[in-house]
Amino acid sequence: MLGRDTHWRQGDLPTRESASTLGLVKAEDNEQRAIVITHDCDLASDKEPFVEVIVAKRITGKRDSTLSYAKNPRRLHLRFEGGEADPLVLELRHVRRQLVPNEEFARHAARETAAPLSAAEKRTLKHWLAARYGRPAFPNAFEARLRKSVRGETVEQRIVCRTGPELATPTETHRIGGHARKTHLMSIAGDPIAQRPMPCITNAWRN
Repeated sequence: MLGRDTHWRQGDLPTRESASTLGLVKAEDNEQRAIVITHDCDLASDKEPFVEVIVAKRITGKRDSTLSYAKNPRRLHLRFEGGEADPLVLELRHVRRQLVPNEEFARHAARETAAPLSAAEKRTLKHWLAARYGRPAFPNAFEARLRKSVRGETVEQRIVCRTGPELATPTETHRIGGHARKTHLMSIAGDPIAQRPMPCITNAWRN
C-alpha cells in the first residue's frame, strides 16, 4: 500500500518504464503515458484498494484550445512543463481509465520528475474529473432552444456574448463549453442573486 507518507499526487505521471511494468503501456510505445487521477487523500488512504489512472495519448504540436481548460466533458488536453525540453501535452479520455491494485502500484510505480504539472493545470484536471458526474443535465428541448438561430446568432451565443464575464467566476470565463458553459448559463438565468437586467435573454427567448 502507498500509505499516508506517499509522495504520489493526483496528476503525477509514472515513468514510461514503470507504467510498462504495470501493464499500462507497451515498453516501446512513446505515444502513450499513464497519469494518476486518484485524489491525493485517497492515495494516502489504506482503505483504497486501487489507484486509478488514465492512459493518455501524447499530442504533437499545439494543443487544441477547444479541448483545454475543461471545455469538453469527455476529452482534455493537459500540458506538463518540460523544463529545458518542450512541454508534454497529453489527451485524456474518460473511457481510458484503468484501475491498478494499490499494492502493485506501490511496488512498481516510479514518479516522472521531468514533466511536472502546474497548479493551474492540476485545477483544470480536477474540474474536468468532477464535471464527469457533477455537470447538470438539461432536456433535449432546452438544448435545441439554445442552438436556435436568432438573427444570425444562436440563443447561447447571445447569452454568453452580451451579459459579460463578470457574472461568471474567473475559471468559468475560460471554460464556456461543456460543463462550464451550462453552469454559466444557470448562474445568469437561474440565480435570483443576479439582479442585472438582461434584455438580450428575454428578446432571444421571445423570437
